[in-house]
Amino acid sequence: RRLSFALPIALIASAAFSEQVGVVDEAQADAFQARSTTGHPISFGEPVHRNARIYTKSYGSAQILLKDGSDLMITPNSSIVLDDYVFSEGGVQSMAVSLTKGALRMVSGRMQKDKVVATTRIAAVGIRGTQFWLDVDTPDLLRIWIQDGAVIARPVDTDQEFVFDAPAYAECTTTTCKVSEPPELPEAFPRDPRAR
Repeated sequence: RRLSFALPIALIASAAFSEQVGVVDEAQADAFQARSTTGHPISFGEPVHRNARIYTKSYGSAQILLKDGSDLMITPNSSIVLDDYVFSEGGVQSMAVSLTKGALRMVSGRMQKDKVVATTRIAAVGIRGTQFWLDVDTPDLLRIWIQDGAVIARPVDTDQEFVFDAPAYAECTTTTCKVSEPPELPEAFPRDPRAR
């Protein structure tokens, strides 16, 4: 009985893991997708799967177009995981993306804005119809550029929420967020000196 019960669960988990949620819209040579412990280089038009890790090395950038039209772009030396993605026009919708390294730009699509969250080790970020950048490369700091719409930042060690309307730049620690003078945006799709 245990074996026959475990098998359907394994199949369901496998199906959820392998579900396609978008496609690669643009990628450089140092961009990869990992659906297990090892990754493979990605290129234009390749399917992107739920629970996959998209990551880049020194000269890699990648742009992902999701089913609802949301656009995710990561810069060199970055890593994201598509933790959750469900999209149905007029039905169930949910999107969760983890940024574990580097920088991410997100442009929202048709997904309900209150169903979208981007998480980092510093804070979770919700959106209100928006375009924004997140960067976690500075130790113990989340940097946020809000270019359109608004974001809601929730630092992990407090119950407070901080709302920032575009145009704005904010920095968050695990306990608070504040508006600051914006530095330059992270560089996406830099020239690879190895390319001819």
